[in-house]
Amino acid sequence: MKGLLSDSLFKVIFRNTAFLASGKLIAGVAGWGMLLCETHGLSSGAFGVLILITSYIEVFRALGRFQGWQIILHYAAIPWKNGDRRSVVDTIRFAIGLDLVSGLATMVVAMAVVMLFGNLLGVRPEHRSLVMLCCTLLPGLCGSSNVGILRLFDRVGIMARQNAICALLRLATAFIAWCLDGNIVTFVLAWYAGRLLGQLYCAWQGWRVLKSFNMQEAFSFTWPWKYAHMPANIWSFAWMASLNVLLFSSWKPLSNLLVGSMFGNVLAGDYALALKVTDAVASPAKLLEKNYYPEIVKLDPRTLRPWKFTMRFCLLSGLLALVGMGVVYGFGPWLIRLFGHHYGLSAQLLVWMAPAIFFCSLPGPLDGILYTSGREKALMMIEASGVVSYLALLYGLSQFWGTFGIGLAYTLGRALTALLMVALALMVFWNRRNIILPHERRKS
Repeated sequence: MKGLLSDSLFKVIFRNTAFLASGKLIAGVAGWGMLLCETHGLSSGAFGVLILITSYIEVFRALGRFQGWQIILHYAAIPWKNGDRRSVVDTIRFAIGLDLVSGLATMVVAMAVVMLFGNLLGVRPEHRSLVMLCCTLLPGLCGSSNVGILRLFDRVGIMARQNAICALLRLATAFIAWCLDGNIVTFVLAWYAGRLLGQLYCAWQGWRVLKSFNMQEAFSFTWPWKYAHMPANIWSFAWMASLNVLLFSSWKPLSNLLVGSMFGNVLAGDYALALKVTDAVASPAKLLEKNYYPEIVKLDPRTLRPWKFTMRFCLLSGLLALVGMGVVYGFGPWLIRLFGHHYGLSAQLLVWMAPAIFFCSLPGPLDGILYTSGREKALMMIEASGVVSYLALLYGLSQFWGTFGIGLAYTLGRALTALLMVALALMVFWNRRNIILPHERRKS
């Protein structure tokens, strides 16, 4: 650990983490404030409806979100370092076009699904118009190229401000809904307005950064399939990386929908609240991982240095997760009581879900080096296995143990995914000399 702290790469990661932590701190406080407004402004049943509506949007956001930011990092970082501005512009335009096309297609599909199968998904007829409105956010929610632009040009300070300002906008709209003594419609509209304002602000910031490098022409829409000169494997990378993140992101919204359909809106709200608490406690390890990833993809995984770094960051993430578990077991019930006495079931769920913090955090840093090593397909298969196992465990254990089974299924599913990730990393490390980096692969 002493060698890690003295390494220049760690100092860069620590600096970026400190920048983002400042924004995340504000965003975290604002997020808790927004949650307080929602839980105190709505009944437990209405809060469950809000969770189901927003979970529906999050599911389709995960389904339609191509990893534009990863494409920019993997295929524009080295050209930018070598002064190849044309390749950088083409890569950014490709990623933006991919984001917009997938976002628009996702919006259309989400609207069609809610109209045809809304009852099966637990969306009541009186709430369908609200869901349809929220679907119009999907073209923006599915985009991630803005993150890639800021990462590419090392504008972490702007990312920190974005996190804070977007969260404050969401808090402001939720607070207005609470002050108006609003019903479920008011709070859904507040949720919509807060995210729309955040999208517009982030797009403006991305355009400003490109303009500062006289590359604003990259911030435009072009059909992604028109770029025939891009690396031959870029489409495969985009699909596999997107499917992997889709599967990872779908755990929470899918489980919210499944719990809601099996046990009703009240338990769905309790379960969602427990998930939010575990996410908040795990945020330090996740923040470290987010700043580790963009730096590790710039190193050669055929050498020992990135692997040593990855191992040390896995250990550091695991230690942070253990601290987080202690916080949950020590203060979880008290935190839940802040949201009202009718959410007491969330405290019971936390007892079984807390170990998942460790299983999510420990293998987290492995993603970066495995993507750079060309193992995106294996990562996708691991995540798919974890999701399928989790859904099967959720259905089976909840039938036998009810509430406790729901929490235990989440932890066991995460544990299986972590075990497979570590096994894959060991195999890749053993065969690291055969790795072909993305920018070294054949051009089409």
